[in-house]
Amino acid sequence: WRRNRAVYEFPLTPEWKAWIDFAGKERSQRDFAAFLEERAIDIVIATTENAIGYAERAAVRFASAAQVMALSRGLRLNVSREVANEENLETGERNLVFREQHAGAGNQPLAIPRAFCVQVAPFEGGAAYQVPVRLRYRIDGGAVLWSIVIPGVERFLRDAVTEAAESVAAKTGCALFFGTDAGARTPGEG
Repeated sequence: WRRNRAVYEFPLTPEWKAWIDFAGKERSQRDFAAFLEERAIDIVIATTENAIGYAERAAVRFASAAQVMALSRGLRLNVSREVANEENLETGERNLVFREQHAGAGNQPLAIPRAFCVQVAPFEGGAAYQVPVRLRYRIDGGAVLWSIVIPGVERFLRDAVTEAAESVAAKTGCALFFGTDAGARTPGEG
């Protein structure tokens, strides 16, 4: 009769919060390095079907912890820019082409990993998941700015909630229902 209910808020782990809070914002080389040194323990080689499948679908190869840490400690970039303006006076067609190429020390090809994998538990006391992390950088006024993106973060949270709920149902023998309490009334309400 909806007179009794239990609510569990699923508290997030400090590790999960750290990665989520860091994601989506551009960071200086120094801030990027400091964060990765602090969270290096979370960086793993992908072994789960979900993580490996993501790498295949996204056509990326995950970097190792050592490769990510090497990036965090410094990067020498040579940037060359080219702008070409082409115009056909007879037809009025115009093309503006802007190219920017990045090379490493000695103008060698630059191989910056596009992704790495972390293993963290979203919820206190919950299972850890291998989560892909996309790595991005850009040049701004001679400085390298880094950012990370965690694709599908909502899916990991949904899976973690489902797994926790199923575990409780199995351990208690109680039926499992997913829904909302929008129609729930407190005792004494008409």
